[in-house]
Amino acid sequence: MERAAIVLGPADPVCTAQILWINLVTNGLQDVAIAFQPGKKNIICRKPPR
Repeated sequence: MERAAIVLGPADPVCTAQILWINLVTNGLQDVAIAFQPGKKNIICRKPPR
């Protein structure tokens, strides 16, 4: 087993596609819920809270 690791080199523990998939699964439903939430009227006219 050690010889294979030396020849092939160290493997990435998590690849980029896996990170993106985890991000989509864990945050995807929350993003959809926020996207379809009705907006507030005249939000641009209000001053920001301090």
